[in-house]
Amino acid sequence: MSHICRIYQADKVITRKQIVEDPKTLRNVVNYSKDSSDHSHGVEEVCIFNEIPIFHIMKNASLDSMHDIYESICRYEIAKILNRFINVDKLFSLEALNSRIQFIYHARQNVPPKICAPSLKKQLLIMSSSEMAT
Repeated sequence: MSHICRIYQADKVITRKQIVEDPKTLRNVVNYSKDSSDHSHGVEEVCIFNEIPIFHIMKNASLDSMHDIYESICRYEIAKILNRFINVDKLFSLEALNSRIQFIYHARQNVPPKICAPSLKKQLLIMSSSEMAT
């Protein structure tokens, strides 16, 4: 999927380069309706809540940290940072990081899994939002 945001119509390529919000690419009721009818811009189906007379998803859009940060941004950005620290700058080893993660969180729930070298090279961490938040 090249359109990655439910509030923004810009595709993945544009969002990677853009540093300022472009109001022309924000979703609204009109373009949401068009995008949902022709399944374009990442809208797969109409939000069921739009059937509520006083509600429309584009007038009542909300964000949540679980989906928008922990399951999205963090898994890529933290992987890039760790890859840089471990494989480029060699500030510490992957083994040291995994050991410290396990040591710090040994008695808690949602302990992050060990980070593996292939994930770092792909710059993608595979974790649940609760593990990422930990």
